[in-house]
Amino acid sequence: MKYDGEVMDKLRQIEGGIKSILHLMENEAECKNVAEELVVIRNTVDEAIGTVVGGNLQQCLVKRLTNGEESAAVMKEAVDLLIRSK
Repeated sequence: MKYDGEVMDKLRQIEGGIKSILHLMENEAECKNVAEELVVIRNTVDEAIGTVVGGNLQQCLVKRLTNGEESAAVMKEAVDLLIRSK
């Protein structure tokens, strides 16, 4: 599966955010600052999940169905993934 630059950029933001949080913790930053950074990362993770699930799920489904997989099983797995991503 090929992923677009948007999701890769979000993952790089998450990576940078985690490094930032570790730096804050190592320097004994205020709890509020650490918590705010964690919220930013969580929101960015949610956005990345939405991009992958929303944007790439259709491509995955079409590919699997084209390869002859049973449609009911493929659809059930897709619905389960959508539910878990919320």
